[in-house]
Amino acid sequence: MNNHNTKIEKYQGKIPRRKKFKYSKILQCGKVIDAVYMTWEPKAYVKRLKGREYVNLKTGEVREYMPKQDGVQMRNRRSLRKIFVDLRQLITTNYEGGQSEKFLTLTYREQTNDPKKIYKDLDIFNKRLKRAYPAIAYIHIVEPHASGNYHVHSLLKLTDGEAFDMTYDKAYKLWGQGFVKVENLIDVDNIGAYFVAYFSNMEITDSDVEKYPDDIIEKNGKKYIKGKRLDYYPDHMQIHRDSRNLKKPRKIEEIPKTHNKTYEVKYKLTYTDEYGNTEESYLEKEQWKKADRGV
Repeated sequence: MNNHNTKIEKYQGKIPRRKKFKYSKILQCGKVIDAVYMTWEPKAYVKRLKGREYVNLKTGEVREYMPKQDGVQMRNRRSLRKIFVDLRQLITTNYEGGQSEKFLTLTYREQTNDPKKIYKDLDIFNKRLKRAYPAIAYIHIVEPHASGNYHVHSLLKLTDGEAFDMTYDKAYKLWGQGFVKVENLIDVDNIGAYFVAYFSNMEITDSDVEKYPDDIIEKNGKKYIKGKRLDYYPDHMQIHRDSRNLKKPRKIEEIPKTHNKTYEVKYKLTYTDEYGNTEESYLEKEQWKKADRGV
């Protein structure tokens, strides 16, 4: 069996001249644009076998799609990150913060960790929402906690642009399963990135800091483990549900001149085969935002 290793590290400086970008993907997500550039053409090197197994066609190595952790079948971290990237782009495309948008937190009176029950309750909630607000668009995100309990967060929007009159009493009656919290959506530069961090990062105490030294972020005096909540999503769980009337991110050919770059990160990927031969590739990610016009 081949011993083929890949090292990924952040990279500073310019991409070497001998390495040209062979692949690019530019997505328009409302006022935000996501751009990815790679010095290689993406190809599938994985073939599914029976059950949860797959074979890496490049190395011949056989692995499980979702290995067990502490005896529990967990999702693949990489697949979850892809789901949350898509979620971030969907939120950014449709929500900007404004009078026609609301953010709801839906909780249960008793501890609930059954996905089937949550899906059923959301189906009922959606029917009630549509009767009360025919122009409603929504994204429901299920959030697990270390205790095993689940909450649901809902991003709501009236597509006709009217002011959203959702109050606590209305939301409580529509949900009917427990407590609710109704908030106005805040107007931030990248609302999708804000909420995905909210859904995936987990607050910890000072005693846990030494366990996760490389993933700690601090905000408003609190410490969080970046992406830690991803470990609590069970196998095959549908993390979010979306209404059909949401806009989808769309591919474009180039960055408009009306946008300014707000974020950039580069990665260097070093492949090493069993003979010690190495090959370097580079990946660059950018975000651009439409510039605000001066008065």
